[in-house]
Amino acid sequence: MRIKHIAISLIFLALFRLYANTETIPGQTDYNLSDIGLKSNKEKIDYYTHKGDFFLSKYDYTSAIESYHKAIAIKEKNPEVLLKLGETYRLADMKEEAIGFYERAIKSRCSDIRVFLGMGMVFESKLLYEKADYYFVKALEKEKNNPAAIYESADIYEKKGRYSESIEMYKKLLSVLPGDAIKDKIAGLYILLNDYVEARKYLSQSSESSVLKSYLGLYSGSDVSEADSGSGTDNEIFLKGLALLRKGNSSRAGNNFETLANAKENSLAKKLAMVLCAKDR
Repeated sequence: MRIKHIAISLIFLALFRLYANTETIPGQTDYNLSDIGLKSNKEKIDYYTHKGDFFLSKYDYTSAIESYHKAIAIKEKNPEVLLKLGETYRLADMKEEAIGFYERAIKSRCSDIRVFLGMGMVFESKLLYEKADYYFVKALEKEKNNPAAIYESADIYEKKGRYSESIEMYKKLLSVLPGDAIKDKIAGLYILLNDYVEARKYLSQSSESSVLKSYLGLYSGSDVSEADSGSGTDNEIFLKGLALLRKGNSSRAGNNFETLANAKENSLAKKLAMVLCAKDR
């Protein structure tokens, strides 16, 4: 999959988390095998596999799984079909089933990087970061410059609080996929390490960067941007809190930061708010 410029966003994750090659097959509906003259096992496996690919391209996971199972019933140790079942179960959020078929694919000597990426993603979604990290490392061993594997490894290190290692992986990703979102991610991680000099080197001109610049403004004496109100997005709440803090209203600022610290979404604004809350204690 060749992608020149892409940001870390929902589009980025959707493209790389799928990372699959599905085919659409015109007219593939409810044919019987006897109707199209398929005789050999290979022809039948190919038929059911392509049919599963068609359903997968339509996000019809149930029908895709049914078709792949018909293919695997003909030849149990088919690494390609086992991988497709693992991928489809993962996309359908059926974690245990996905793990089972990924494991079978690996035992069948599947050499596709997606088997390691997929396994890592499932374990990550189960918050089993050590196991996820193991499979992302395996993916990188196969393709050291694979953007999906680099991003997932960087993300796992960040979630585990291993910010220095996460930064190195994001820098590697930046060399493969240049973009402001990755620069801001690196800058944010440097801030969490209290390395403001390095953080400034990676600041971009994106909207996310305004949060980072305002945070750094607390330590350089520069102005802090202020959102219109204390409600809204995490970024708006954070900027409002910073502005209040600069004005000497630490009590109201603290309320904003506490609100963010207790938020469900693990955003950059939340992480920075938690740092400020810890410093205030």
